[in-house]
Amino acid sequence: MSALADRLATVVRSYRYVKVPIEVLTTAAFDYDRALLTEPQRRETIADVLRELVDREVLTLPSRSNARCWDCNGHPPLPYWVKQIRPAKPRPTPPPVRGWVPELASIATIDLSPPLSRPEWDILSTVNNFLRDGGTTAEPVPLRERSAGLFNDDKRLDHIHESRLVELGLLSVEQHLRAFPTSPPLYLQQVGSAHWALIIENSTTFNSLRILLHQKSTRAASTVGWLGYGAGKQFTRSVASLADPQHVIQPSPQSLIYYGDLDFLGLETAERASGRAVAAGLPPLIPAAGLYTALLQRPTREGHAVEESLAHAVARWLPPRLAQAAAQLLADGKCIRQESLSLPMMRQRDCNFNGVTPEM
Repeated sequence: MSALADRLATVVRSYRYVKVPIEVLTTAAFDYDRALLTEPQRRETIADVLRELVDREVLTLPSRSNARCWDCNGHPPLPYWVKQIRPAKPRPTPPPVRGWVPELASIATIDLSPPLSRPEWDILSTVNNFLRDGGTTAEPVPLRERSAGLFNDDKRLDHIHESRLVELGLLSVEQHLRAFPTSPPLYLQQVGSAHWALIIENSTTFNSLRILLHQKSTRAASTVGWLGYGAGKQFTRSVASLADPQHVIQPSPQSLIYYGDLDFLGLETAERASGRAVAAGLPPLIPAAGLYTALLQRPTREGHAVEESLAHAVARWLPPRLAQAAAQLLADGKCIRQESLSLPMMRQRDCNFNGVTPEM
């Protein structure tokens, strides 16, 4: 068993996230020892290995008092996930002292708590050199171009607007970096004359709704103006492109309605994209409540259990009558993909696509 435990210990330690789904470990175990696939006592074998890894301080198991974290459909029960035990990070060494150009001189006077981290110091130091060497008069360029030029990494500054360096006024994207953010374009197709857009998370459902709306050509003009493809979580960035004066659709839609998967990522994407839209001067996202209502009546599939308070927090974007059901779905470790509501089903239900009502 030690050899199998060694193999699973390697899998746990190399996994990207602290929480490791049990499917990752069982798959690795079956790949390592194909005989386990037909062994009647395979659950006991897996449970024994997990206990050994707990004793070896490789991982921890969820509390047995939380039934939602355990699969009790077989014996012995197995957890839906384990948590890897990561070694304590070494105490970071303080960044070296250096002189700052006048534009960044406030860094030396402000009392930060906690002090500048090494990554923060590296960014400020690189920008300092850029300004010292004539960057104050550099032509403004897209932020990823500046990031590539300064760090040889075009994505290094992707979240700089959310950093405390910018929030505290120590660093200005426009003045110090001489850069401006850009958003990936959001694909929109005009399907009617209404002044609102319906954005779909996944491409399959986008195509089904495009067919349905074209078939309802006489009604589409009064129900949906544009049909958009959000491309999953990319929508959290591309939604801001609607506020760009150069966007092909002018004026921007008066209402933005969104329909995505009923899982953690789908609801988190909607909530974050709504915040980005408001920050860009656009209206907040409206849930396509009629479609979500129909989707909640479709069969669920296994997902990853979400802690109850987090499930309620991410589901609050939905109308109250749907938020409770969606939060319970996530807490139970279930999800419903929007592809479960097929083109014939949407046609049969005759979902209301009126963007100014909550019943889309």
